[in-house]
Amino acid sequence: MNPDQSFEQDYLTGLANRRALYEYYSQIDASTMIHAMFFSQLSGNLSVCRCLTIRDLHKLLIAVSKLLQDHTRGFTSRIGGDEYVVLLDGSLTQPQVEGIAGNLLSSVQEIDFRKDILSLISLSIGIVMEQPVSQNLDDVLTKCDAAMYQAKYNGKNQFAVYKSYDKTLEINRHIELEM
Repeated sequence: MNPDQSFEQDYLTGLANRRALYEYYSQIDASTMIHAMFFSQLSGNLSVCRCLTIRDLHKLLIAVSKLLQDHTRGFTSRIGGDEYVVLLDGSLTQPQVEGIAGNLLSSVQEIDFRKDILSLISLSIGIVMEQPVSQNLDDVLTKCDAAMYQAKYNGKNQFAVYKSYDKTLEINRHIELEM
């Protein structure tokens, strides 16, 4: 591996990391739109599951990374722990994006991994649509994060699309972070 890549590549999955995501975003023409972005997080009691070893956790994170790469086209990154961000390529409609998210969710339980552990976890996906690149990436990620928490609230293996008029999601997320 090139020494410069280590700063832009996740050591475990080989995906772009948080730093690379910010670098990629900063190079996009500010007059364009991000048509769709996913913020995905594994849900479940991964930290307290006694049957999950560090090796198992690494295998699971790698499997989820591969799943995201196989089911999406675009810039895919692991930004930390069990959190992933995908900037989808193309001018996709909301139904098309929701179809991609639905396929991802239905495929989680089919990955090549221990079925006893798969039964304990799920994937939650927050989606933002049509965001101007002139907007700060942190603001876009906050919206994605709020939608992802709404998906978690809705139950296992869910996705939610951020709606700008629903500030309740953001307020609840900020309260949760402060607590």
